[in-house]
Amino acid sequence: MRLLKSPLLRLGCFLPLFFASCYSVRIVVRDGVPEPAYTTDRSGGFYAGKQFFVIDTTIKLGLADDMGQYLAKSCSSNSLYALEYRVTFGDILINGLTFGKHRRVRVKYVCAKEE
Repeated sequence: MRLLKSPLLRLGCFLPLFFASCYSVRIVVRDGVPEPAYTTDRSGGFYAGKQFFVIDTTIKLGLADDMGQYLAKSCSSNSLYALEYRVTFGDILINGLTFGKHRRVRVKYVCAKEE
């Protein structure tokens, strides 16, 4: 283990673990029905068979900015079935290094089916 005695090499080995660490929060309507997917090439897991939309962008915050709507496609039923917000360590690092001026936004959402 003489190889890992260098502090710079140790940091280089464990830094990818920090950047890969993340958390996500998913809010789902219990009694809702999701909009079905019209294509079969969607990802597996929770989003399998559901039509979902992704917002993945970096926004610049300022004093005169309107924190209203960002790139969201409207749902035909005007209601959401599920919303997932994801944050990674890299996102927190960008926010900290820019003193809160730049924020990475990653959101997935599923519209509810019209009844």
